[in-house]
Amino acid sequence: MNGCSHSVRGFARIALLAIFFFAAPSVQGAIINLSAYVLTSLFQQDGTTPLADGSLVQIIGSYDNVIDPMTELGGGVSGYPSGDDIIIATIVIDSTTLGSNGTFYVSGIFYDNDDVKHMYIRFYDSPGPLEGDIYWGESPIQNVEYDAFGSIFVDFVGGYSATNLNTFVAVPEPNTLNYFLMWAGMLGALRASMKREARKKTKERLKGILEPQETFPMNTYDRF
Repeated sequence: MNGCSHSVRGFARIALLAIFFFAAPSVQGAIINLSAYVLTSLFQQDGTTPLADGSLVQIIGSYDNVIDPMTELGGGVSGYPSGDDIIIATIVIDSTTLGSNGTFYVSGIFYDNDDVKHMYIRFYDSPGPLEGDIYWGESPIQNVEYDAFGSIFVDFVGGYSATNLNTFVAVPEPNTLNYFLMWAGMLGALRASMKREARKKTKERLKGILEPQETFPMNTYDRF
């Protein structure tokens, strides 16, 4: 009976380990290799002229099925998405890849499918930087949550126009002076600490030299 119970317990342990190892990948996000394209031109504000080569296109991922607006900044918009939307890649219109104006094809873009279940593109009638009054447009959002064996091809279709007009404000860079002051303060604190440590070690060495040394009586029996 004891041998049988030990066997049952051993089998149960093995079964639990098997469940753990085989189930774990299903609850963890996978890194997906994205290839994306539009086969029909993306157009300028007039709806007939294709976007010029070099015009910016953002591939944007979203967890939910909602296109969140761009963040507002200083009386304009920044060109960055808000909410749970994230920029997966910023690319440019390139007619040479597919041989058609206003189109693009890209591959080798990686994202985590834990964060991205839907995608859309936002495109600009501008090569950048995104500053001043710029026309822009976006595609409908689409679901990309399916088993693609580690890679996925997304057709954003095309045929959309940059009919929205906004004033774009560049995101300000951190103040260089503030960075300089911060590093100067850290460097000063480091130097002060090193000086204190050096003074401490010097005092310890001097203490050992200046303190009277213990003397021992002469052994008179060791004389020659």
